[in-house]
Amino acid sequence: MSLVQLNFLAYICSATSKEASFTGILVHGLLNSDLQPRMRKELMIFSQQILHQKITFTAAGFFVIDFTLINNVIGAVTTYLVILIQFQLST
Repeated sequence: MSLVQLNFLAYICSATSKEASFTGILVHGLLNSDLQPRMRKELMIFSQQILHQKITFTAAGFFVIDFTLINNVIGAVTTYLVILIQFQLST
Protein backbone atom coordinates (compact mmCIF):
# COMPACT_ATOMS: atom_id res chain seq x y z
CA MET A 1 0.00 0.00 0.00
CA SER A 2 2.86 2.39 0.78
CA LEU A 3 4.37 1.81 -2.65
CA VAL A 4 1.06 2.80 -4.29
CA GLN A 5 0.93 5.98 -2.18
CA LEU A 6 4.55 6.79 -3.04
CA ASN A 7 3.85 6.26 -6.73
CA PHE A 8 0.77 8.50 -6.55
CA LEU A 9 2.70 11.22 -4.70
CA ALA A 10 5.54 11.10 -7.23
CA TYR A 11 3.06 11.32 -10.11
CA ILE A 12 1.23 14.32 -8.61
CA CYS A 13 4.45 16.21 -7.84
CA SER A 14 5.91 15.46 -11.26
CA ALA A 15 2.76 16.50 -13.12
CA THR A 16 2.42 19.68 -11.07
CA SER A 17 6.04 20.63 -11.73
CA LYS A 18 5.54 20.02 -15.44
CA GLU A 19 2.42 22.20 -15.54
CA ALA A 20 4.11 24.91 -13.48
CA SER A 21 6.86 25.17 -16.08
CA PHE A 22 4.25 26.46 -18.55
CA THR A 23 3.20 29.29 -16.21
CA GLY A 24 6.12 31.49 -17.28
CA ILE A 25 5.16 31.09 -20.94
CA LEU A 26 1.53 31.96 -20.19
CA VAL A 27 2.48 35.01 -18.13
CA HIS A 28 4.87 36.12 -20.85
CA GLY A 29 2.00 35.82 -23.34
CA LEU A 30 -0.08 38.19 -21.19
CA LEU A 31 2.55 40.87 -21.73
CA ASN A 32 1.32 41.26 -25.33
CA SER A 33 -2.07 42.49 -24.13
CA ASP A 34 -2.96 46.07 -23.22
CA LEU A 35 -1.84 46.51 -19.59
CA GLN A 36 -0.98 49.31 -17.25
CA PRO A 37 2.77 50.03 -17.02
CA ARG A 38 3.01 48.93 -13.38
CA MET A 39 1.18 45.66 -14.11
CA ARG A 40 3.39 45.04 -17.15
CA LYS A 41 6.52 45.53 -15.02
CA GLU A 42 5.25 43.16 -12.32
CA LEU A 43 4.35 40.50 -14.90
CA MET A 44 7.76 40.85 -16.54
CA ILE A 45 9.56 40.33 -13.22
CA PHE A 46 7.31 37.38 -12.34
CA SER A 47 7.80 35.83 -15.78
CA GLN A 48 11.58 36.09 -15.51
CA GLN A 49 11.60 34.58 -12.03
CA ILE A 50 9.52 31.60 -13.11
CA LEU A 51 11.53 31.00 -16.29
CA HIS A 52 14.86 31.04 -14.43
CA GLN A 53 13.86 28.89 -11.45
CA LYS A 54 12.88 25.28 -11.87
CA ILE A 55 9.83 24.49 -9.78
CA THR A 56 10.22 21.24 -7.85
CA PHE A 57 8.77 19.62 -4.77
CA THR A 58 11.24 18.53 -2.11
CA ALA A 59 11.05 16.83 1.24
CA ALA A 60 12.44 19.60 3.47
CA GLY A 61 15.15 20.20 0.86
CA PHE A 62 16.68 16.73 1.31
CA PHE A 63 15.52 15.14 -1.93
CA VAL A 64 13.27 15.92 -4.88
CA ILE A 65 9.90 14.19 -4.97
CA ASP A 66 9.41 12.82 -8.49
CA PHE A 67 9.70 9.49 -10.29
CA THR A 68 13.42 9.21 -9.51
CA LEU A 69 12.41 8.89 -5.86
CA ILE A 70 10.81 5.51 -6.60
CA ASN A 71 14.05 4.26 -8.16
CA ASN A 72 16.01 5.49 -5.15
CA VAL A 73 13.67 3.77 -2.70
CA ILE A 74 13.79 0.49 -4.63
CA GLY A 75 17.59 0.70 -4.78
CA ALA A 76 17.86 1.36 -1.03
CA VAL A 77 15.51 -1.51 -0.16
CA THR A 78 17.38 -3.89 -2.47
CA THR A 79 20.74 -2.93 -0.95
CA TYR A 80 19.36 -3.39 2.54
CA LEU A 81 17.97 -6.84 1.66
CA VAL A 82 21.27 -7.94 0.12
CA ILE A 83 23.12 -6.92 3.29
CA LEU A 84 20.59 -8.79 5.45
CA ILE A 85 20.92 -11.92 3.30
CA GLN A 86 24.73 -11.75 3.54
CA PHE A 87 24.55 -11.54 7.35
CA GLN A 88 22.15 -14.49 7.44
CA LEU A 89 24.49 -16.57 5.26
CA SER A 90 27.52 -15.78 7.44
CA THR A 91 25.92 -17.16 10.60
